[in-house]
Amino acid sequence: MQLSLGRSQTHRWLAAFAVLLIMLVAATVMSGCFFQEDPTPTPNPFLIPGTSELEYRDDELGFSFRYQDDWLISDPEDTEGIVVSLVSPERTVTVDIERDLPPPQIDFISYGSARMRFFQQLQPSLEIVEETETTLTDGTPAYHANWVSRAVDAETTGETLVVFRGEGDAREAFMIVSSGPSSMYSAWTGPILFFYETITIDPA
Repeated sequence: MQLSLGRSQTHRWLAAFAVLLIMLVAATVMSGCFFQEDPTPTPNPFLIPGTSELEYRDDELGFSFRYQDDWLISDPEDTEGIVVSLVSPERTVTVDIERDLPPPQIDFISYGSARMRFFQQLQPSLEIVEETETTLTDGTPAYHANWVSRAVDAETTGETLVVFRGEGDAREAFMIVSSGPSSMYSAWTGPILFFYETITIDPA
């Protein structure tokens, strides 16, 4: 009789242990479901699917930016003032970064506005759509203009960004101009925005 009672107790303990083990396994699985990291990286919303980003940095001049990896970097040594150009894969949209020494006592807003008026004199069909004072993601204040140039058989869309680096007589002006046929410029909106969002100007 005692032997029979002992077996019954053993069976109950085994059953209870089995239930507890199942609960622990279930809890572990559920924990993994809730806390497991997604192995798939979040795609950059600015870039075209299937592409990645690269970085361009000029330590001597003190600026950097990121760009979509199928765009091309060009160093236009024969173009006065332009230190680097970024070109779309089919070579229809370009981004030129120009370095200049601004006149004394002029701020970046006045400098940018004056340059845009100079462009209008050279190209009367150029219309300034909007001029604003903005700030780069690194906190650098900047002048920004959206513009469009309408010719008889073509329309060009572009943007101009101006930032100053340094103080006093050591100031430098960086003017960034992106432009291309309006239809193509619109098609590359994401990579162009990504470029502007990632520009950084190092302290002088």
